[in-house]
Amino acid sequence: MSIRQQAEFDGKNWHGYIEFGGNVDEKLSEVKEELPLAKEVLVFMLVAGNAYFKLPVGYFLANGLNSEQRVGLVNKCLILCEDNVVTLTFDCTSANFSMATKLGANIQNG
Repeated sequence: MSIRQQAEFDGKNWHGYIEFGGNVDEKLSEVKEELPLAKEVLVFMLVAGNAYFKLPVGYFLANGLNSEQRVGLVNKCLILCEDNVVTLTFDCTSANFSMATKLGANIQNG
């Protein structure tokens, strides 16, 4: 999803920069000029087969992700969710199709 690019300081931490885990404030103190503002968020959700609940399990603030980065994040999410994942749903961007192919999916035009 696209998000507004904006950095905010809540008195303790900075928010709005790209984030893939770890301590953002340590990164900011080291390379503040190099760390870009996030312009999108990649959200992972578990959705029940009967559609009675949706549970967000992770999100990553990004400024563009290639298919290799997406594969790494999806693999990590699948490992953490163990055997609870039956399907993977995503929008139709070329990076997502490339990611699905690298994950072993066989997507053919109908």
